[in-house]
Amino acid sequence: MRKAIIWFTAGLVILLVGIFFIPGSKEKLALDADKFFSGEYWRIVSYPFVHLDWIHLMENILGLVLVGFLAFELKTRFFDYSLTYFSSGILAVLPLWLVVSFIALGSSAAVYGLFGFISFGLSKFGMKARYVLLVVLLIIGAKLMYNLISEGEIKLYLIQSLAHLSGLIWGIGLFWGLRSWHNYSDKKKKYILRRD
Repeated sequence: MRKAIIWFTAGLVILLVGIFFIPGSKEKLALDADKFFSGEYWRIVSYPFVHLDWIHLMENILGLVLVGFLAFELKTRFFDYSLTYFSSGILAVLPLWLVVSFIALGSSAAVYGLFGFISFGLSKFGMKARYVLLVVLLIIGAKLMYNLISEGEIKLYLIQSLAHLSGLIWGIGLFWGLRSWHNYSDKKKKYILRRD
């Protein structure tokens, strides 16, 4: 079951690259409010799979490969990993998207969600979650500052940083929610086994 994370991650990389090369994929799959509310409802699940440009795609692929390797080493449950990826990618950005008008695309929120999720498991390597989260927050901040200095476009990159932060927070919340659920279900299984 552990290898499922590697296969899943490899499959996602192939899917993301394949979608990137489909002509007009950004226009057909990005979460654009005008098109979504005019009936193109698939955009609510398709936008995490399309990327703005080659650099955007490569950043997300590198992050995904890194977090996939860490999840593999941490023996993360495949269900938890895949649920975190899909729910962070789709749901973490929606509150921000509903408040601020922007075209959403890319799997960054999903990747940051996975980093948030696995950060608490890194204690197996002697790393504290707060330090890992601090590094991830510094990366978000550094990327924001770099984009502001090089591009000068504050609104776009602020929204992007908030989307990344939203994914990170979603992943942390999912970690604690799933941990509570697994503890509850494990206790229930032990109780049922003892009764038999």
